[in-house]
Amino acid sequence: MKKQKKKPLLGILVFILVLCAIGGFFLAREHNAFIHFGEKEIEVIGAYEYDNENKATFNTLNGNIISCSRDGISMITKEDKLIWDKTLNIKNPKMIKQDNYIAVGDINGKELFLFNKEGFIHRYSFSYPIIQFDVNTNGYIAVLLEQNKKHSLEIYDNKGTIIAERVTYFDNDGYPIGFDLSNDGISLVTSYLNLKNNTTQSNITFFDFSTNGKEYEEQIQAAFIIEESIVPEIKFLGEDHLIAVGDNKILFYKTSPKPQCIKEIALEHEIKKLAFNDKETYIIYEGDVASNRQDLMEIYNLTGSMIYTKEFPHSIHYLNVDKESFYIGTDIFLKKFSKNGTLQWEYTLKKDIKQVYSLKHDYIMVYQNDYEIIKIR
Repeated sequence: MKKQKKKPLLGILVFILVLCAIGGFFLAREHNAFIHFGEKEIEVIGAYEYDNENKATFNTLNGNIISCSRDGISMITKEDKLIWDKTLNIKNPKMIKQDNYIAVGDINGKELFLFNKEGFIHRYSFSYPIIQFDVNTNGYIAVLLEQNKKHSLEIYDNKGTIIAERVTYFDNDGYPIGFDLSNDGISLVTSYLNLKNNTTQSNITFFDFSTNGKEYEEQIQAAFIIEESIVPEIKFLGEDHLIAVGDNKILFYKTSPKPQCIKEIALEHEIKKLAFNDKETYIIYEGDVASNRQDLMEIYNLTGSMIYTKEFPHSIHYLNVDKESFYIGTDIFLKKFSKNGTLQWEYTLKKDIKQVYSLKHDYIMVYQNDYEIIKIR
């Protein structure tokens, strides 16, 4: 009988524990933190506003925050202390980071700027509007300029010296839709869209601007015609691989000793999100409610082999990757996974996220009009 009298007390204790757990969960949501399996706590250690009307974008460099807008660019610490800044006056800023270099170009304008962790390096001025540009790991710049019925593609080293130039014409070459520059700055791959006999085709061309490249006509090492496909995304992977992503197929190339396509994958679903690191390609395919198909992620290695796949029950709005992990965001949460798919932490969102970047041991979460610094404990 004494044992039976203890049962109500045990039930009350269990009920209290359940209430505490539920209360803790909603408290965590209220403070925008989430404790994952009781192992890690996520804490907001800083919150700052910015002017989104000024086309501000963010990135990180050397463990600090890079903020860029129409008015200028600055590097600040996570405690909001200024390290360096430079005033700019550009209408449509675009910022690209590659390892230790940051390039800021004025799209449809005529200026481009190069920076590293110490600050400003070089200013590039052009005679024609900038359509696209890229920067590699050594600070080399590739820029596409639009003239009357033609384009000029120019490559500069990090001191501002031009090392290669190519002019193409709409009537003969088509319209440029994508390009990428190798890390050593001597290889360039372009994708041009043509309309032939009322069908589209993409011309993918490999250029060699080294001394050996002079052996080739117009320094073209190889060229491929992709019929009935629009291929706007070109990306070097590692030292001797490249991926080309089109609207209906993915192409994997080995670039050395001579470029060749080593694998082609036909797309069954529309690509929703696309991201790269040095060795992998991350793709999220659009789900379909009518057919009960969820958003699907696939990760491919350099040679086009799938190394990971996962379906997500929520609609994915955000994807970002670094060397060893990737981030998935919905309108409810942000999750960080290792590249083998292991969940590292989960962050409950109270508003839509635009960007997330690592600050060594902390992270910056960028929203529509403000950003937060979070710490993982």
